[in-house]
Amino acid sequence: MTSRISDVDLARSLKGGFVSGHAEVDGVRLHYVAGGSGDPLLLLGGWPQTWWQFHKVMPALAEHFRVVAVDLRGMGASDKPCGGFDKKTMAADIRGLVRHLGYDAVHLVGHDIGGMVAYAFAANHPDATRRIALLDIAPPDDRFFGYSLLPVPGRHQVDGDINAAPGRFLWWFAFNQVPGLPERLIAGRSRFLIDWMIDYLAADAAAVTDYDRDVYARAYADGDAIRAANGWYRTLAADIEHGKTYAPLTVPVLALGGGAGTRAILEPVLVPRAVDLEIVEVADSGHYLAEEQPAAVVAHLLRFLRRPRLGTAREEVGPRSRQGSVGCRVRGSGEGTGHGVGGEASVPATSINPVDDKTRAGAIGEGTPPLPTVLGRDLAGVVVDGGDSGWRVRGARDCHVAPTRLGAGDLG
Repeated sequence: MTSRISDVDLARSLKGGFVSGHAEVDGVRLHYVAGGSGDPLLLLGGWPQTWWQFHKVMPALAEHFRVVAVDLRGMGASDKPCGGFDKKTMAADIRGLVRHLGYDAVHLVGHDIGGMVAYAFAANHPDATRRIALLDIAPPDDRFFGYSLLPVPGRHQVDGDINAAPGRFLWWFAFNQVPGLPERLIAGRSRFLIDWMIDYLAADAAAVTDYDRDVYARAYADGDAIRAANGWYRTLAADIEHGKTYAPLTVPVLALGGGAGTRAILEPVLVPRAVDLEIVEVADSGHYLAEEQPAAVVAHLLRFLRRPRLGTAREEVGPRSRQGSVGCRVRGSGEGTGHGVGGEASVPATSINPVDDKTRAGAIGEGTPPLPTVLGRDLAGVVVDGGDSGWRVRGARDCHVAPTRLGAGDLG
């Protein structure tokens, strides 16, 4: 390994005036790195990494936000207590940090375990949440209990080679459940684990440099750090039960998936859990999006964090259609939706076409009924929202919804 560099020096190496700090939150000392100016934006990382995983995106984000990259409970320079690793408790840690820093509400970006914490934060502290972005992760649910202990031929392995398969064999979810053994096997040898995980899950493994890997390996070099990090996995059953009690998030949610095919994984989990949801597959990336494709991640985050919220006066609507039928759900948001407050109903399939200024609909005027939201239909990165006053499509380009009949199979 290279000689140890402190978090203070790592923070100073970044453009944007970043500094390393600590906060005592309900008996747990949390480490964070903060810089930039503007609305507060918290970055929460995952296993087996630290706040440093965001170092490529932090300077660019700091030009627009006050960026705070946090080592979660059990991570890096933060405390490693004996318990409290369920994501609801870890979200309470972050809520305490937000208060400590003097903020009322924040944006959150979470990767891996940090994404689970960001989701739990939004679910338990909606008043303190502005928007959240989840990087290559979805909240834990009962699907986790179905993970295979053996690599399934054709899915997780090809002729015994797990590196040649289209899907990923998530063996570490089980390994990290075993008490005592991982600490003995990995302590002093963490670089082997770091290298294997990055090489297996990254589309561009070279994007995570030898220097970066040393930073992570040192953070997980001793048994206490390994034990604490494994606590994030040993509490997943509790996280799943907690998640069953959460109402769908009403704050805007962006989910970035690492490469083609991740939409199919993220969508069925996130659709019932977020009213205002956008899912984007980041091309040429694996699991470590902020390191493999930092420019794309920054672009998506800036667009998402600065776009108008659903229901604002400048949203645009196109003609309404009642043709076709698919299994989307509409959640009513107020009177005039035809389904009552909070009601649900099936909605029609639609097609989307680009529009220019001539066909652009006007802004919603006074007296327009509140729009309900179509949950779970993201067509080629363009999210469709609909209501009795018309359909609105938001995404990377301006669109309107044409009343073309589609079958359910046309939506994929």
